[in-house]
Amino acid sequence: MKYRDRIEKIRSLKNEGFKMIKNYPDLYICPTGRIFNLSKGKWESLVRERLTVIVNGRRLSVPKLLLQTFANQPYLTHRHVKFLDGNRLNLDVINLKYSNGAINVDGERLLKAIRCYFEVAKRYKVRDIFRTKIYLQSIVNSRLFIVRHSKDSYIGLFAAYLEKVTVTRNEMAEKYNITIRDCHNIVNGYINQLIDEVLRDLDAGFFEMKGFQARKLTYRDFKKFLAELKQEKPN
Repeated sequence: MKYRDRIEKIRSLKNEGFKMIKNYPDLYICPTGRIFNLSKGKWESLVRERLTVIVNGRRLSVPKLLLQTFANQPYLTHRHVKFLDGNRLNLDVINLKYSNGAINVDGERLLKAIRCYFEVAKRYKVRDIFRTKIYLQSIVNSRLFIVRHSKDSYIGLFAAYLEKVTVTRNEMAEKYNITIRDCHNIVNGYINQLIDEVLRDLDAGFFEMKGFQARKLTYRDFKKFLAELKQEKPN
């Protein structure tokens, strides 16, 4: 679209109640969810089953874009939007609200994803936060996870949380001026997304589950071994 045509189209869209979507200068959205793409010069097609549009290969939630643009709320990738009147096709921004449900991580799936990259001790549990963070740091780096999600509003929070093993979610919530629940959901949402990616690759045959670490010989084991050896010694 030529510069003059672009300016005229933006003026026309604004007169009709459209606003530019944050971080997407070519996208303008109206309060009922219609999106015009200036670079394409046409309307974006809504994927009705998911209420999303696909821009530059990235899937964007229209309800969340509406809340971000017209209700001044952050685009929360890992929170669900509920429809106050129960009608999913009513995309009027006054009908939208983020749900307060907590997002949790399935420990078994997390362990399975970690074992695609590491041999772990049989006694290792994912609730060992320090060790789990170290494993996640490595997986995130090897998959360029942070880079690929660099446009997400809260990817910096997730990266900072993983970067320092001792930092807590409460501290990150305070730093980013959000509730502890929202911080919990953001972190767990990204972890779940990472798990999904790894397990898809596992199912596709790109990975094989690694075994467990060999058990280290303890002093007690050594004493037992010496005692057995002594018994086997001929008189």
